[in-house]
Amino acid sequence: MDDCDLTKLLASPALLQPKFDRNILEYESTVPSSVEEVKFSCLTSDTGASYQLVGNNGEKTVPLKAGKLNEIRIEVSAEDGTTKNYYVLIKRLSPSDASLKNLTISNTTIRPQFSPDCVEYFATVPVSSPQVVVTATPPEEKCVVTVENSEAESKVTLTLSETRLKVTVASADGSQTKDYFVMVQRKQLPWPIYIKDKKLAKEMECPMMLTPMYHPVAIAGSNPKTVMSKPCMDALTRRSKVNPLTGENLPTDWRVIDSELDAQINVATITSPYYYRGCTEDVSLSSVGQKIKSDSNKPTLELDVNEITDTEWYKSAKPLDLTQHKVEVRNWERRLQQMAVGGKCETKLKEAEENMKCYWSKLPTSHTDALVRDEEKFAITGELREAAIAYAACIGETSAYSSFHLQLGHVLEEQHYLKQVYGIGLEIGKVQSTIGADDDAKESSKMEECLAICALKGVLPGAPIAEQLKAIDSEYKSLLEAGQSGRADHVQGLYAWRSKEANKDMKTALQFSDQSDLLTQAHLKYMDAMKKDKKDFHAVLHAGRLTTENGLFNEAVEILQHASKLDPKSAEARFLLGYALCSQTDIVGAQRDAAVKYLHQGLQHWLQRRFEEADVSETPRTSNATFHCDDLWRISNVFVYRAFFVLADELRRNPKQDYRTPQDILHIITLNVSSAICSSFTRKSDLFQQLEWILLTSHHQLIEILAAATPIDVDLVAQRCKFLSAMIGSSSLPRDSKLLNFQKKVSQQLVLLNPCDSEALRLLGSCQLNFYDSFPQPKDADPRFLTYAIECFETSMSLEGKPAAGEAYKQIQAQQWWIDHAASKVKPPAATSKASSTHTSNSTTTSPPKRGGKTAATSTATASSSRKSTTPATRGRGRGGSIRSGRVAAPASNKAGKVTTSAKSTPSGKTQPAKSTSAGSVEKSESEKMEKNMSVTAAPPVVAAKRNNPSFLTRLGLARALNKTEDRKSEARDMYEQVIDMAPEHHDAYIELAEILVVSDPLAAVDLYCKFPCSGEEKNFDDAFISGEVVHILMKEQQYDDPHLLTHMVKWGQIMGFGILDKHIATLEAKLKNDLLRKTYCGINRKAEDDSEVLQFFKFKCWI
Repeated sequence: MDDCDLTKLLASPALLQPKFDRNILEYESTVPSSVEEVKFSCLTSDTGASYQLVGNNGEKTVPLKAGKLNEIRIEVSAEDGTTKNYYVLIKRLSPSDASLKNLTISNTTIRPQFSPDCVEYFATVPVSSPQVVVTATPPEEKCVVTVENSEAESKVTLTLSETRLKVTVASADGSQTKDYFVMVQRKQLPWPIYIKDKKLAKEMECPMMLTPMYHPVAIAGSNPKTVMSKPCMDALTRRSKVNPLTGENLPTDWRVIDSELDAQINVATITSPYYYRGCTEDVSLSSVGQKIKSDSNKPTLELDVNEITDTEWYKSAKPLDLTQHKVEVRNWERRLQQMAVGGKCETKLKEAEENMKCYWSKLPTSHTDALVRDEEKFAITGELREAAIAYAACIGETSAYSSFHLQLGHVLEEQHYLKQVYGIGLEIGKVQSTIGADDDAKESSKMEECLAICALKGVLPGAPIAEQLKAIDSEYKSLLEAGQSGRADHVQGLYAWRSKEANKDMKTALQFSDQSDLLTQAHLKYMDAMKKDKKDFHAVLHAGRLTTENGLFNEAVEILQHASKLDPKSAEARFLLGYALCSQTDIVGAQRDAAVKYLHQGLQHWLQRRFEEADVSETPRTSNATFHCDDLWRISNVFVYRAFFVLADELRRNPKQDYRTPQDILHIITLNVSSAICSSFTRKSDLFQQLEWILLTSHHQLIEILAAATPIDVDLVAQRCKFLSAMIGSSSLPRDSKLLNFQKKVSQQLVLLNPCDSEALRLLGSCQLNFYDSFPQPKDADPRFLTYAIECFETSMSLEGKPAAGEAYKQIQAQQWWIDHAASKVKPPAATSKASSTHTSNSTTTSPPKRGGKTAATSTATASSSRKSTTPATRGRGRGGSIRSGRVAAPASNKAGKVTTSAKSTPSGKTQPAKSTSAGSVEKSESEKMEKNMSVTAAPPVVAAKRNNPSFLTRLGLARALNKTEDRKSEARDMYEQVIDMAPEHHDAYIELAEILVVSDPLAAVDLYCKFPCSGEEKNFDDAFISGEVVHILMKEQQYDDPHLLTHMVKWGQIMGFGILDKHIATLEAKLKNDLLRKTYCGINRKAEDDSEVLQFFKFKCWI
């Protein structure tokens, strides 16, 4: 009697969704514009019930309005009068509707999720996908859809970087069209590629990655044109809004997508990616991803077990000796156990697993997610702390299981990784490592000399002792060959001292291991796990890995050989073993060949991992493992790059067939380290600076390879030197003596290649000026650095407008470094404008800093304590100590104002009796000797087609140098004026000239500042600094009625906030300058003076 259900509901020709069910009361459907009406057919469950279409006058056919949502209500009445309503919503498309119903792209997913009203989408496709199929579903068949003016669902060819696809939909009646856009990004190939046309290769080379540009972006108005790969340009301009190559300020709307260059790169012909295996087939750059996957020359990654089992050490029955290691509960581990609460071991293990899942979920995945708030940092470190406590508690309950020790070691190492990458973490062992610390001045001086020699040889701070000793020995041999026996004897003494200190450091490491840093704690737990179970492969592998990273190579070899016995097919164990073996000087012959093979096999696995990551549409997280330390092949692993340097060095000395060349390996390092830097979350972390050192080292060693080639490609070497100089200037590394020496070496080589290149002379002058300013006290500085800097700047200016070719000017040839080079030069290489072979192999390769070791940021500096700049650090970009290419820092002026001095500097900062300070003096300071020891390679000058362009940066550098002299300060003012005329929007010239004027004529400094052009609405901190200086000067001079005071108080407050004026507000209130105060407040807050709330505030402040 009360049954009012339907058993059937049809609305022909519409298809209702969801499928009919008597209990579902709402349905919907969309019909083409050609469907003018629908006919309903319903059946009630009870024969005594009835139904009607409400408002349709009993008709079963319902007319539909075009372009509208038509609602039909079906009322069902039971015999007893009970009613139930079913609702049907039918949208009849308008014949003029041009919206898509759906949009998909093959092999990927578009973002955001498709909606007919959203017209902009983004998608990422694998590197091996040169084409995609776009499927655009129209609302009805009569709508016409085209993709890039072709039929829908046809293949669309992609460029190597980003392709903007346009999908056009035409309405059924043809009256309307609508465009949808999809930016399809093809992932970058992580392998180096070489364009066959050498001229094109130079034009298309990314200054940072040294590979054909990926999504080239140019800087508008730059001359010469500045263009880089988009990820590199984004990374280098993220915080510093200057041209990465020239140091000039970026103009408004500076970013230009270089589509023309991108198209040229896309069709370029390259050598086969498997050229080293004898493949001579040319490959189109657009199809190289497919070639890597399918080429018959592709090496197999299957490892031969016999390469391990046939070795003497595998066949020997010698067991792994762990008698020297004692498993015990250490103080820091006991503290962890005391923090644990009750509970069974199984429960704690599950809690630790949940902690690690939460840890990964909280890690940032992009720059926009970077950790900024303290609560976020505490939350993420808290997860690791809780996991460490859980594993420590399990060990306390039962220490027999090696897995508990292993997992605790992983957590400790993960904390170290967190500190390295993000600069955050909680020390479990509060006592920091003091290994290697030596406060004795003499010992420190020797260490500084050793590090300086290593830096000149490309061995970075923190490299293994074996690599440091190798670099010092190489310097000793070079000096002997150059006939400098006295200096050679001194270097030989340094070698003996460093070797002795290395043994002390190793003993100290063992003594302090119990209360050391996180890495040492992790190492101890890996050793505990290994002793608990020698058959636990992962425990043995990690123990061997950290033993290797700590430079204990003899012990590491024994452990890693045992790991390889446990798993002969492990590429990780072989790779680590190869590195440990190659780091031992007494390993020769077949055993060293096997070590090189292990390293090369690891390189191949690492490259395959990089390619697999690039050949999927989704973006993988930073590591595929539960802990980062479990993922040896991650792109940010500094240790792996250090091993690659060793491999390149081994292959330089002993090339092998079917192995990659040293140059190829260095290009692999450069490309992938650049990618790691571009994807880093912060520039302040230790890991970031280690990666920067690796990048600079690989750049430099590639230059050495090119410079050693016969014939030499001068143009390419010069281009690479300028690129490297720009990378040094853009880096976040501290401007200490090691970096300055590195910069000077590159700049000198650039000048030797073409002494009439005004840009090269400017870069050298900038470096020499920074050397002069790097000494803590003016009296300690070698005045010849200042003299040389002025000569370089003046020569650079005199060459403007002239061809960049010819012999060096006399003042350059008179500089001591040039004289030393000319004296040591035996036979100059033949020069050519054509590039040498792409795969030349002749370089000295070295290791970057080891993980956990000191980097440039922490190493002892000789001249790193540069004088503080008189320019406040709060204004915009930091200027103190910068050696940015073309953007020389404005260090503090020499208060003494003297170019000559009564004392000469030494690397240790001590002084010696003064001797002749002329540029050609026979007597040399220690700093000059360091210049002499630098290895630079030059070629005879080559006639170049280009002319030297005028540069305001040269004049800016000259102005800074002249301002430090005693008798040419007036010329410095003239130079600053020229800079302002040439670059009226460059802040530095105004600021530095005003600092000169304010001493004698403060109001003249105000007039100068007021000439600075307004930056418009988008003001920056440099604008704020200038306005702040105007306010400071006028307030100090009590010029309260000066109209500039109001203007710049408003500008300053708009950028920095009203609170920045608190001190000056108090002064003006005391002077009863109420009118000025009112106008200032209203100007900053952009409010009218007659605003009711403003008037109330003025009354409260007694300003009215």
